[in-house]
Amino acid sequence: MEMNVSQESKRTQAPGPKGHFLLGSLAERKNDPLTLFLKSAQEYGPVVNFKMGPRTVVLVNDSESIRHVLMDSGSKYIKGFGYDKLQAFLGNGLLTNEGDSWRRQRKLAQPAFHRASLVELSKQMLFAAKDWARTIEAKLPEQKVFNIHDEMMALTQRIVSLTLLGTDITRELSTDIGEALNYLIEEANRRVLDLFPIPTSIPTRRNLKSKEYISKFDSVIMGIIEEHRKNPSQHKTLLSMLISATDEETGQGMSDKQLRDEVITFFVAGHETTANALTWTLYLMSKYPHEERKILEESERILGGKDMGFENLSEHKYLMQVIEESMRLYPPAWIVSREAVVEDEILGYKIKPGNIVVLSPWVMHRSTEHWENPEGFDPERFTEEKKATREKFAYFPFGGGPRSCIGNHFALMELQIVLGTVLKNLQFSLVPGFKVELEPLITLRPKWGMQMIVRKR
Repeated sequence: MEMNVSQESKRTQAPGPKGHFLLGSLAERKNDPLTLFLKSAQEYGPVVNFKMGPRTVVLVNDSESIRHVLMDSGSKYIKGFGYDKLQAFLGNGLLTNEGDSWRRQRKLAQPAFHRASLVELSKQMLFAAKDWARTIEAKLPEQKVFNIHDEMMALTQRIVSLTLLGTDITRELSTDIGEALNYLIEEANRRVLDLFPIPTSIPTRRNLKSKEYISKFDSVIMGIIEEHRKNPSQHKTLLSMLISATDEETGQGMSDKQLRDEVITFFVAGHETTANALTWTLYLMSKYPHEERKILEESERILGGKDMGFENLSEHKYLMQVIEESMRLYPPAWIVSREAVVEDEILGYKIKPGNIVVLSPWVMHRSTEHWENPEGFDPERFTEEKKATREKFAYFPFGGGPRSCIGNHFALMELQIVLGTVLKNLQFSLVPGFKVELEPLITLRPKWGMQMIVRKR
């Protein structure tokens, strides 16, 4: 009888590394989380228990269990720990909001990302991509080497500015808004990974600087919101769609404060993930010229030298396969976490209230159960036939369930338009000897940027 009790006790907690007696696996989580989670999943199985300081973290690497956490158990999990630290910067936007307030905001914001809205926004994406390519061409051949990650960050920041607000605030309205946004992104990354963050109410140097930048950003954004409200018919932007959205039951729309929170959320959470995806894809194209040629041949066959547009995006099937395979190998949102609010059970293991459940596309996208040669680059994995036979949550670069990324179609359209446009005009190759290293913060970045030689085709 005692043996049965002991076995049941062991069964309630998933296996996992012991780590440091006090800090557990916290040092490994900070120094090399990609290796920690991947190796642990390979060694301990689909559910792994970690002690990280005062917290218990549970890694789940099973497609049906991921579905359970993201889709079937919405009342059992919240975003919680980590996301709550972002509220000082993002307010109660869709990324950080919870409960009924989040559901109302999501319902109001969803129409802005419907197909009819994306048609108009695609024009701004094409304009920005072509302008960027022309700017780079004008610098050739005097300048040959560019930090493509920095370039993609600037380009996607411009795209989100044009599509969201109708103007490029980093160039046309305020010279330090771009600096403010970049600082707030860095600070958000730092605070999410800080086990004992200093409250924002304490006037430290970093907190005061953050408040200064938030104030600068708010002053510009609130002015644009006011202008949109005065002349709503003059604007065809995401912001104008958010302003015009009303609750079906109450007839109420978003307040200026809610609009501000969504705007800064789209800026901070939206443009960096897309910039990372663009950077990693261009890096892969420099390594796999055969696949790059197939993209160019497809483009020539469909467009005949014309510009890519919304009406022909669906025809660029191989380009989309390359994008999807790039996000499999280098998922911009490499980790998703949820905090349990009630007791749950996953594959027979107990999940206690307060436990942090981690779901990692980085780990799942390398599962040998779902992917043959998972470290290899093979866009053929994403033909329609192969996607139809794959379990849904073997691949989830945009999360899943009710809280999946609201801008996933926006992001995929942006990736297609930018890549299709710049690859047609420019060729990218990695600088010989340049060390490409991963930096897994909130998003998966290239740690030292991406130094590439650019040539005109």
